[in-house]
Amino acid sequence: MLNPGSIIYTDFNAILTTDGIESILIAGNASFKGRGYKNGAGSLAVFDSLRGFLQLSKKEIIVVELGNSCLRMIERPMNMVSDITKPCPAWNGQVGPFLWPNSVVKDKRNLQKLFVTERRAIRRLTLNS
Repeated sequence: MLNPGSIIYTDFNAILTTDGIESILIAGNASFKGRGYKNGAGSLAVFDSLRGFLQLSKKEIIVVELGNSCLRMIERPMNMVSDITKPCPAWNGQVGPFLWPNSVVKDKRNLQKLFVTERRAIRRLTLNS
């Protein structure tokens, strides 16, 4: 759970939080500059150009990855990263499920549905329970 006043943000290679004084890594590698993909806990995860995220709950964050053209889930408090959409990664020659995804929002009428913006399109996605 976040401390009061904390925020979540991305530096394109990691998801971080702050209590207003210091930055704390949630997942990814803030010093990694390049392309990559790896699921895992905390700093073991590797992202390629994070563009957006959606905090579903105190325990779940969905991240939008432009470089790998997919969505991934961070489950807290262990900060375990896993794929939501497949195939992921796209950078190793596979074609990802999205064309340059940029953001994700929840459908306020149905919390199991998400909208993902991508180049010249908006897609609806249903989360599995």
